[in-house]
Amino acid sequence: KHSSKQTYTTKYTNGNIAVTPEAIKLPKLGLVALFPKKTNRKRLQSLFDGTLTAAAERDLLRASDHSAFVLKNPQAADDLLDEAEARINALTESPEKFKLVDDPVLASWGIHFVMVNGYLAFYVISEATHRVIIVRFLFQKSNWTAILRQGFSLL
Repeated sequence: KHSSKQTYTTKYTNGNIAVTPEAIKLPKLGLVALFPKKTNRKRLQSLFDGTLTAAAERDLLRASDHSAFVLKNPQAADDLLDEAEARINALTESPEKFKLVDDPVLASWGIHFVMVNGYLAFYVISEATHRVIIVRFLFQKSNWTAILRQGFSLL
């Protein structure tokens, strides 16, 4: 019988294990972050108050976590969030500045996009409130047309 969970066993010897508020230092693994998604989620909520759909928030968290934990580059994750904040906040001044997507179906839905460090932030402009709503945040080389054609919620 095998479990799908990854496990790790070690013994405390000569201070080889250390705990800080952000991470645990373990032999062979190095620093392992504690609760990274909670920190990024709080940051996202404060940065993009009400402008991200749930799917876009998930996408942005995954992109940030990929940089921080898979690529082991937390600075790149912070840079991505900083750049996303700057680009998305700039949309409030002139949301029509960026063109509609090339796909005719998606263009008929009013989906625009802006590039952010190898990712594309897809957004619509709410006619009722004149606010920008980020519907998805996808890797530039993904099959974003197929993903967006599946539909999206504005919640």
